[in-house]
Amino acid sequence: MKRKTGKRPPRPFWSQVHFGTEIKSPHVSTPCWEWMGGLDKHGYGQRRHEGRTQRAHRVAWELENGQTLPGVSVLHACDNRKCVRHLFAGTKKDNALDMVRKGRCYQSNKTHCPRGHEYAVTARLYNGRRNCRACETDRSLRRQSRGLNGT
Repeated sequence: MKRKTGKRPPRPFWSQVHFGTEIKSPHVSTPCWEWMGGLDKHGYGQRRHEGRTQRAHRVAWELENGQTLPGVSVLHACDNRKCVRHLFAGTKKDNALDMVRKGRCYQSNKTHCPRGHEYAVTARLYNGRRNCRACETDRSLRRQSRGLNGT
């Protein structure tokens, strides 16, 4: 007699996908196929696959296209975290550029520094971060005046 372990066999991957009819993104012309299974804390679909928990869009990519190379991510063209249809392969840099291009990067949407100077006129990149030249000049002048005053 076979003993029951209480574990159910996993449902086939595509049975947990809703093949939608509504286009939810301006970046694509076809409806998203949304993952209806479990979600992680960031809203991405997830499921057990090959002995470990993986994001659903990554599993979908591997089922359709095979394994990705190391350092290659599976990205969403539609910006819908549950979608397992509108996918493309790219690097982390490609993902960051895609975020900026689509206006999803809150840092790139800032127009003024915390002190109110306009970034378009006064910004420059330093170590990959945007810094305000007017604020840097003010800081430099304060440092110089402290040095001259001996404090």
